Order: sequence, then C-alpha cells, then structure tokens
Amino acid sequence: MPERKPGASAAGVDRTKAVYDSNYCSRLEVDDRGVGMLQKIDRKIEACAEEDPGIRDRWKSLIEFLAKFRPGPGPKKAEPEPGTGAGGASGP
Repeated sequence: MPERKPGASAAGVDRTKAVYDSNYCSRLEVDDRGVGMLQKIDRKIEACAEEDPGIRDRWKSLIEFLAKFRPGPGPKKAEPEPGTGAGGASGP
C-alpha cells in the first residue's frame, strides 16, 4: 500500500470531517433522547411523591443529577443556625 503524505488529499480531509460531524450530530440526538427519558422518569417521581413520600429518597441521585441541568440558581443551601457558624462568635 502506498504511503500517504500529510495534506495530499483535501477530499480525504473533507470526508473525514463529514463523518466526524455526522457521528457528532448523531451522538447529540441520542443524548437528547436519553436525557428526555430521564426527565420523564423525574416527572413520574414527582407525580408519585404524594402517594409515596420515600420515593424522592430512593431516586435522590437522579433528581440531583437532573437539577444540575435546570436553569436558575438551584436549590438554596441551608444556612447554619446562629451561634453555630464556622466563624464562631466575635467579641472583645
């Protein structure tokens, strides 16, 4: 087989880019469908949460994972109780 020199074929580079782009777009579509399925499960969890209060605990990892992709600031962190903060009491 003859040795291929770098840059010898612009058509080869174009074909490689076309294949890469096609695979990349396919991967995005599959990812979108997968995340859509996870979101559907999340909605079902929320719908069943009233009947089964422990369901959120069982699916906590999925709920936290999907929360990273939701717009907005996210859940507020609990503030420490007065007097128990890491800084301690400041005084004279």
